[in-house]
Amino acid sequence: SNTLNYDKDNDVYVATGRVHVLVSDQNSELIADKVTYDQKTQVLVAEGNVDIKKNGQHTKGAFARIDLSRQSALVNDAVTKIESVRVNAKTAYVDPNFVILENGRILIPPEMMAKRLIHK
Repeated sequence: SNTLNYDKDNDVYVATGRVHVLVSDQNSELIADKVTYDQKTQVLVAEGNVDIKKNGQHTKGAFARIDLSRQSALVNDAVTKIESVRVNAKTAYVDPNFVILENGRILIPPEMMAKRLIHK
């Protein structure tokens, strides 16, 4: 980051300017314009040009709230690609066991749809 401030009383870090955060135990990284990390709650809030990389998968958005203790994330204006499937949503909540999209859509290429229909 370009700047890093620490609020000792609240145990909160605020980094600005193309912030890059590595979360090695979760095999993920986060890039954003601004990141606020509350050590007490283990919550990261990322704002502006958010790019989350986890296990080789990219999720981009305008805002993300990531709970490191639960390994879950809420992403606004989310765009991600899983294999050849593209996901767009106003809000996406990602948990290790499921994904919830609000005002979203999943775009499946015709060739994948044909494969799925043939195999059923």
